Amino acid sequence: MTIISGVLIGPNGVPRAGVTITLIAEKNSSAVLRQAPSVSMTSGSGEYSLNVKVGKHKVIITAPGRPPELAGSITVYSDSPNGSLNDFLLAPDESELMPAVIQTVTELSQQAQKSATSTANDAERAEQAAKKAEVLGDNQFTFTSLSAGLAGTTSGQTFRIGQGIGKGFRYYLNNAGSALEVASSVGEDAIKALSDVVPQVASYSGITSISSDASGRVAARMLDDGTTNLAALLLGNQVSFTGKRNSVQFSKRGTGEVLGELFDNGSFQIGQTLTYYDNMPGIAQIWCDRLGQVNRIVYDNGDIKEASSSVKSTLVNGGSLAVEQNGNIAVVTVDGDYQTLTTDGFNTSPQSLIATDGSEFIRFASREGNSTGGLHINRITADGLNRIRQGNGTFFHGVITGQSLSVGGATITQPAVTTTSQYPYGCVCFNGGTAFDSNYTASSLDASDLLYLVPAAENFGKRGGQESDCTGASERIFEKSGMTSMVTATGASGTLLANISAGTASFTATTLMMRRAYEVSRSLGMTYAPYLMFIHGNADAVAGTSAEAYKGMVKSLRESYQAYLRTLMGDRTFVLKVFIQQFSNASVQAGATAADVNLVIGNAQYELCRDDENFIMTGTQYARPYVDKDHLSNYGYRTDGEVFGNAVAEYLNTGKELALRPGNITQSDAEVTVPLLGGVGKAVIDTDRVTDPGNYGFRLTGATITGVTLDENNVVHIAKTGTATGISYAYIGNRSANPGPKTGSRGCIHDSTSETSRISNLPLYNDLLAFYQAL
Repeated sequence: MTIISGVLIGPNGVPRAGVTITLIAEKNSSAVLRQAPSVSMTSGSGEYSLNVKVGKHKVIITAPGRPPELAGSITVYSDSPNGSLNDFLLAPDESELMPAVIQTVTELSQQAQKSATSTANDAERAEQAAKKAEVLGDNQFTFTSLSAGLAGTTSGQTFRIGQGIGKGFRYYLNNAGSALEVASSVGEDAIKALSDVVPQVASYSGITSISSDASGRVAARMLDDGTTNLAALLLGNQVSFTGKRNSVQFSKRGTGEVLGELFDNGSFQIGQTLTYYDNMPGIAQIWCDRLGQVNRIVYDNGDIKEASSSVKSTLVNGGSLAVEQNGNIAVVTVDGDYQTLTTDGFNTSPQSLIATDGSEFIRFASREGNSTGGLHINRITADGLNRIRQGNGTFFHGVITGQSLSVGGATITQPAVTTTSQYPYGCVCFNGGTAFDSNYTASSLDASDLLYLVPAAENFGKRGGQESDCTGASERIFEKSGMTSMVTATGASGTLLANISAGTASFTATTLMMRRAYEVSRSLGMTYAPYLMFIHGNADAVAGTSAEAYKGMVKSLRESYQAYLRTLMGDRTFVLKVFIQQFSNASVQAGATAADVNLVIGNAQYELCRDDENFIMTGTQYARPYVDKDHLSNYGYRTDGEVFGNAVAEYLNTGKELALRPGNITQSDAEVTVPLLGGVGKAVIDTDRVTDPGNYGFRLTGATITGVTLDENNVVHIAKTGTATGISYAYIGNRSANPGPKTGSRGCIHDSTSETSRISNLPLYNDLLAFYQAL
């Protein structure tokens, strides 16, 4: 095994900290498996270290807040010396080196040619040498399979295998009995395919030439009028200019921080300040704050009006007038109609405003019914139907989708435990309740369920007899992010992932919910911020859906919802993020009765969040209380929602993941080490809360565990004998066992947060995610 280590230096000569370096094997071999990554994150001083086995590997660099970038490919041989990443990236590729069999043929041919220039006898020998070379090249080292090639050569020799008529050859090195691919040659088919493509490139109207990168993405075009069209431009080594669909964006090269953007309609944005132009007769300029409130108007005649508190409502709304009467807010229309909007008292200082969609709303200060409480800024629509606490001006909408776990399902009747809203106007839902189940007519979403907003709780609406994750998550998001929060669930019990995708009843219900939430948010002058929240897994585990198929369907689901939201909001650049609460019940996985089975679906979710920045894992459920083979108890759902909400709020505030998860796992002769990322404070081993399933939930494939310890730096040390080929945690369960902290697929490690659910009184620990990883 070769050690690749060094310091990662950026273009400006400064070490790059917190950058993830991933090596992925391009081909299977006896030493490595294709797509089994080796990962290292650079330290504060840019240092990295990876243990790499023989083979060819892609090198992927992922900087914080930036998409992964392919840095190139490296090849590691059995005798490769240790070195830095640059040493291997700058080494000549195998395709640049002549395979041994070709080199032998060339040398023999040259020898024959030299002999032919001497004597007739030498010519005869040259002819024999040439024939020998031909036999050597075309027959002696040509085989039909890897096993035949390895059997017909010795270590250090090279052989080739034909890929079929017109397909060329692949060349392999016999590396101590293992086949290492070192080169390939193209065949007639590839040449023909290339010749077919060339006329197509030449046929694009208006384009003289196209340049692309190694992945086939167009980097530059030369147009026939002499214009050079670049996808991106770097000036100096600090500022990059990148072309978007309708704008040019400029950002810092090293960090990706957006500095500004110039749009094709003439508007531009510098930092957080957006300047745009519109035709408004009589008005030269309007200045607004980040919440869209007018601060100043400059008229064509030079007059200036400042939006002080005394004149703000007249600047924005020349129609209805909001007034306070006996501690409640009322509105008087231009026609003289009078309507009381609030009844809770302790409300004051109303302002009549106009939202971006032309709707009227009232902003006022309120104690929200609490005579001794502090004042909060509220907003209410002029019809009195929708009231919220303003927060920071953002309306967070978390849309939970999935199957029965997403809507709080169970086979045992159990009452909702969240019966009173902790934040009556900070956490809201629609009049039909928080959760809807498309698999049952009585609890399916209808337009009548979305008429107006109410304080969020779990004991009313279409599924008012059952607790879900919704309100627990919403309350934590509101109190920690400052955003007005609404979390709703539109799932379908007992349904495969394929049956909640685009075109299904569940998908249609979810988009209806999104549209109505967007309309209400705009009518209150708020910024709509939708996120998908995913709780799913049982049905696909039972059906035996493969990990790759499942991940592909989840990605497709995200893309479908993103496309819908881009159209709804008129924003083609919007990126939908997905928060996933990990499915962790291995006992329902397809398999024989009483057999040990793997957590295939839960691990697929873990890998998806690890490898795709659009998916964020928020926690896992194995330590929750269950009431049956598939479902959480009412207190289990409440606790799960609060853990879910804490992780979402952390990401909204800092962009960081709170879930406790494995980092770069390494193996030595004596142990496997698992550094832990995320969580709050020090990780601990707790066998009181979760019964020890053996080695605290860890298992090694191909090796025997002799001890498991957790050090002060949140690194797990797994002592072992033998060489492990894989490691797992909370990944294996038994088909005959019930899920949960005592009998299910589980582990004993969690962080040390001190928070406790205010309803269930259970701790809100971040448990270590369930996972499997090849070593």
